[in-house]
Amino acid sequence: MDTAENGRQALQKTAQNFYNLALIDIRLPDMEGTELLTTLKPTTPRMIKIILTGYPALKNAVAAINKGVDYYIVKPIDTPELLRVIREAVQRRAEYGDEAR
Repeated sequence: MDTAENGRQALQKTAQNFYNLALIDIRLPDMEGTELLTTLKPTTPRMIKIILTGYPALKNAVAAINKGVDYYIVKPIDTPELLRVIREAVQRRAEYGDEAR
């Protein structure tokens, strides 16, 4: 497990390490989560990407889906539900590979 305090740090870390999954807030200190998705998509195609947002809007959900998010979760986060989504995402990726999207 690892953390990044902003989008720039997340990009640096993903350039140096492989991560199976990323939990990304829609609003980061230095960029929007959808902007981070755009940058991550070509370099980390197998990473499961989950957007978390306290600002649910259809525009944000559509943008996130178009930019490669696997799941879009609205805050407040229900921990058991988040863990269920993570297990499901990992299982789907293991069973279906990149076709799980």
